[in-house]
Amino acid sequence: MIDVSSQQLWDDFVYYQSCTGHQQQRRRTNPFIKPLKATTERLRLMDKLKQWCAEKNVPVRQWLYSLFATRRWLFAPQLTPGHLCSENHLIKFATFSDYDFYTDYVQRLAQSQPLEGNFDPNRDLSHTAEENKRYYVASGRMELCMEQMSTETFGFHPKSKICVECSLRVKCAERLQASVRFDIQAVRRGELTAEQAYRQTLTQVFGYGN
Repeated sequence: MIDVSSQQLWDDFVYYQSCTGHQQQRRRTNPFIKPLKATTERLRLMDKLKQWCAEKNVPVRQWLYSLFATRRWLFAPQLTPGHLCSENHLIKFATFSDYDFYTDYVQRLAQSQPLEGNFDPNRDLSHTAEENKRYYVASGRMELCMEQMSTETFGFHPKSKICVECSLRVKCAERLQASVRFDIQAVRRGELTAEQAYRQTLTQVFGYGN
């Protein structure tokens, strides 16, 4: 198996965490949440994960990715040996095969391309959210897609091919806008920065920010 540093594993964890519904929901209300730091304790935990995966003869980076993917990207696994080195997950891992997002991530790293390291659900398209939208639309459950906008789908996005063709796009966009205090579609179109959006929020809530 290809060796990987504990720092790289930690970087993988932080990136995947930024793509989860839980973290993206937090960033909707506070765009300036900082990623978790690579403390000595956390790097030691990644080292333990490497050792455990080597003992189980499983590739550690794919294993870590699968821990997020099998949770449907709703939340990150807890930073404990019991959750990262889960004996129960071995059964799921044996049949897990959806590595498209992982492959794209690793290729971009190898090519030194910019990543969504500071992924902002108020602004960016999410691979996982798009897949969720595709599933809901294909099964004719667009209303449910809207209901999941705070955790899974993140509402109407003008750059989403699925959204712009959806029959409920106007209703969805209105519901999304009602959930925030800034012009979220302007952010998604690239007409408003995250900082400007944050200032809009401060203005509405506290009467200052401009």
